[in-house]
Amino acid sequence: MNSLRLTFISLCALLTAACGSNPSSSDLTHNALEAKDSDTLAYSALTQKETEETLKRLQSIRQKLGTGHTGVYTGPVRHVWDRIHAKPLIQYEDNLRIEKQATVLLRDRDYLHRVSLRSEPYIYFILEEIDRRNLPRELALLPVIESAYRPMAYSRSRAAGLWQFIPSTSRFLGMKTSWWYDARRDVITSTNYALDYLQTINKKFDGDWLLTLAAYNAGHGRISRAIAHNKKRGKPVDYWSLKLPRETMNYVPRFLAASRIFTRPDDYQVKLHPVQNRPHFAITNIESQLDLKLAAEMAGMTPKNLKIYNPGFLRWATDPKGPHRLVLPLNKLPKFSAEFAQLDPGKRLRWVEHRVKKGETLNGIAIKHGIRVSALKSSNNIKGSLIRIGQVLQVPVGNASSVKKRTIRTKQPNQPGYTYYVVKSGDTLWHIARLHQVSTKSLLALNNLRKSAVLQPGQRLKIRKTTTAQVALSS
Repeated sequence: MNSLRLTFISLCALLTAACGSNPSSSDLTHNALEAKDSDTLAYSALTQKETEETLKRLQSIRQKLGTGHTGVYTGPVRHVWDRIHAKPLIQYEDNLRIEKQATVLLRDRDYLHRVSLRSEPYIYFILEEIDRRNLPRELALLPVIESAYRPMAYSRSRAAGLWQFIPSTSRFLGMKTSWWYDARRDVITSTNYALDYLQTINKKFDGDWLLTLAAYNAGHGRISRAIAHNKKRGKPVDYWSLKLPRETMNYVPRFLAASRIFTRPDDYQVKLHPVQNRPHFAITNIESQLDLKLAAEMAGMTPKNLKIYNPGFLRWATDPKGPHRLVLPLNKLPKFSAEFAQLDPGKRLRWVEHRVKKGETLNGIAIKHGIRVSALKSSNNIKGSLIRIGQVLQVPVGNASSVKKRTIRTKQPNQPGYTYYVVKSGDTLWHIARLHQVSTKSLLALNNLRKSAVLQPGQRLKIRKTTTAQVALSS
């Protein structure tokens, strides 16, 4: 009991000293941990009142748990938190650094509930992958301290996704990043890369998971140098004995504190969302590029909800080069599968690419595709009217599969009294008007064209029908 009292007195002194040192915000804030959409959970110094209240709560918890944390949960698995608690593999001894991070995490218990709620679509899949590899189940809690389980989380160091890969690491690992798609945000892809990376690091450190986690945060090179530094001076080389950057000094204790709280929420008087221990989504093959708004309609869900399950796709459609799959909630899969099976392959996209050719203008391209110039500019974030040869424009064209198919179509659903003509190379307004025995002026007015308009091959012109015109067309 005396040792326990001494421990808490030491912790109080440690936290009080932290209050007086007034460290910088960069040392005390983990930019990926978000309490709400608009704020962050600051790892700032605790006030005296917070320190006293939290210490009282922790003392009560300690009396229940003791100083060891190697026990496992043996009851019925009610939710994923029980499942994680039933197979802990990362062993450690309790210490003040862990308690300090637990104290900080417990400042806002609603925050922990929000994180647990955000994990629901993903954590079962992550646990399945962890079990398939026979890794510690606690690793499913790493996104808690990395991204607060937000796949769209983005840090000041440009780390992205649930697992917060920075660009250099993602390039080193070969993760795909394009204008259409970011593998770091894709929960399926990034989880597999993260677990591969953790396994690789773990082998380098002979199965020591605390060193592995430190290396995941700071890089295995930095941890190896810290180990070599201690070896040279005859010092211990375990994680707790290494001199590391402050963020890494807090990172592992924070993970262990989160692991303890999430696997023993009742003991810590925290209410977590009880995520059911069952699949929450299914992966379906879509074979090629697909408009995401159309996909959402076929699944009977909003585009925003579809994005929650498919955060890796950055634009309005899936990546034309893959991955050709969608992640859907289980209850949305039957409807999507039924409608997708009936979908005309020519109607998979409502957008097409147009590569600018010599002499083309925004106005001409817009006319060619039957859209307003303002819509074309808005779709491509163009402020003025300047475009360059070879530039690829994304064109909203309704249901179409490619530019080529739209430009070679000559049969159009004719309106009463009208027909359509597809411009060929070398055509002029005068030639077309003469061919159809109409005036150039009426041709311009009917198609909202100026006298100076430049016709483009493949452009469709609306023509007022006359008997003579039909004879001319057939000849």
